[in-house]
Amino acid sequence: MKKSVIVFAVSLAFIASCTKESGNSGVIKNKSSDSTTAVLQEAAPEVQEETHRYVAEDGTNANVTFGTAEDGNYISILSNNKTIRANEKEKLPYGAVYETHDIVVRSEDNRITITQENNIIELKKAGTP
Repeated sequence: MKKSVIVFAVSLAFIASCTKESGNSGVIKNKSSDSTTAVLQEAAPEVQEETHRYVAEDGTNANVTFGTAEDGNYISILSNNKTIRANEKEKLPYGAVYETHDIVVRSEDNRITITQENNIIELKKAGTP
């Protein structure tokens, strides 16, 4: 029993000494009911992300993240445990067009249209008419 307690105490001390010194100070989060903004500050260049909940016509939810990284702007869409990530190809007055492989994502105002071959998925930002 004493050996178990000593091993446990040594393990805790080791784990505590291996934790990141900055703790959570490298992440700044601002949450509201349907969106999250995070700025990740690490050794790598600054990454800015803003995530919103969108809803498809059939009621399916999707978390849509608009981000800026070293290689430019991107969109990331997470739904049904699948993620689409596409880089911005064209800036629009009220949105952008993103492309990856055979998928084109068009964001305008509070709507997103995902097109892949003949399949089209329409999403609208949660809480908008």
